[in-house]
Amino acid sequence: MTVRASADVTARGGRLRTRASASRAGWLQVTPALAASLVLFVGPLVLLFAGSLRGDAGGYRRVFGDSYYLDTTITTLRVAGTATVITVAIGYLTAYCIVRVLRSSWARRLVLLLLVAPMFISAVVRSFGWLALLGREGMVNDLARALGLTDDGFSLLYNETSVVIGLVYILVPYAALTILPVFDAASGQLERAAADLGAAPLRRFARVTLPLTLPGVYAGGLMVFALAFTSYVTPAVLSGGRVTVLSMLIYDQVLVTFDWATAAALALVMLLLSTIAIAAYLRLQRSTRLQGVA
Repeated sequence: MTVRASADVTARGGRLRTRASASRAGWLQVTPALAASLVLFVGPLVLLFAGSLRGDAGGYRRVFGDSYYLDTTITTLRVAGTATVITVAIGYLTAYCIVRVLRSSWARRLVLLLLVAPMFISAVVRSFGWLALLGREGMVNDLARALGLTDDGFSLLYNETSVVIGLVYILVPYAALTILPVFDAASGQLERAAADLGAAPLRRFARVTLPLTLPGVYAGGLMVFALAFTSYVTPAVLSGGRVTVLSMLIYDQVLVTFDWATAAALALVMLLLSTIAIAAYLRLQRSTRLQGVA
């Protein structure tokens, strides 16, 4: 018995040493990545925070004490939020049509090609393209006049409407391609079973399809909001300087007024708002997962 117990203790000690060795090896493997993340991500944030404290934190006093900065923040959130809702809705319908409506593989490939192709064109070029479409003498107003909808043309350019239109056009592929795998993973058998049980199409969508695809909607919404919230080129081109968002304001603070402290404070405000959006996304994902388990 003593010999057997000694052998068991020796074997247990060997397993513990093996696990400890594997743990050390794992840490050694991830250490370079952790060090790179610390230098390339945390380091710039520390420098940004230090820069925002220049001049006795005057940048924060201007950002939180001047109503202009608050109005710009609200405008940015409104534009990004509106673009996100519209983009996710269009992306959801696009993904639904690709997976559930189109039956032939070549039709799906064609739609995917049309969806992805604009992503290879610069956002600057696409934004300038909307200048030609939305102007007073653009194609949209020409069509509206031909249909008798207006005589002078609609004011579609250099306002929030034009910025939202441009952002939606640029970001729809991101939303659709994020939601598409969720539709692929969601089994169509559940929808057919609900139909066999007599559920109406709207009820099937609300009780079966939508809950199964909500994770993709949340992920696509977060990605689209982050891109719209931090976008610079599209708002700068399509607003004509009449609508100011935070990214444009930071650009002006750095390269026009050379107010680095205010620019750093605004950048940290954007980071804080983005972090809140990520936290909301994680909470929604967790609640959806818990509902699925229940």
